[in-house]
Amino acid sequence: MPAFRFVDKTVEGRLKRDLQSSLFFHGVTLYVAAHHAAVDSTDFGFLSVLHPQVSVVSVGRNNQFGYPSGESMKILKKYSRAVMRTDMDGEVCFALHATVAISCKQ
Repeated sequence: MPAFRFVDKTVEGRLKRDLQSSLFFHGVTLYVAAHHAAVDSTDFGFLSVLHPQVSVVSVGRNNQFGYPSGESMKILKKYSRAVMRTDMDGEVCFALHATVAISCKQ
C-alpha cells in the first residue's frame, strides 16, 4: 500500500486557498493529471482553481484499468482550454514560457 494514499482534507483545503491567492485567478500553463486521470485522482475544486491552459493525461492505449475515467475527462475538459492524452495524441511535448505552453510538435 502506498505511504501517501489518503489526503487530509484540511491540508487540501488550505492548499486550495493558498493556490487561489497565489495564482490571482489567472490559472496555470500546464497540468499533468495524477494517476492516469483515474476516477479518484481528479478533483473539480482543485482544477477550478488551476484553470490550466493544457492538461496532459499520460496513459497507455487499451490499458487493462480503463484509464482515464470518463468522469475525470469531463472535469479536465471543463476546466482546461485543451486536454491531450498520450494514448490518442502520442508523445506530448511542450516548451514552457512565462505565460504560455507551446507544443514541440511541428
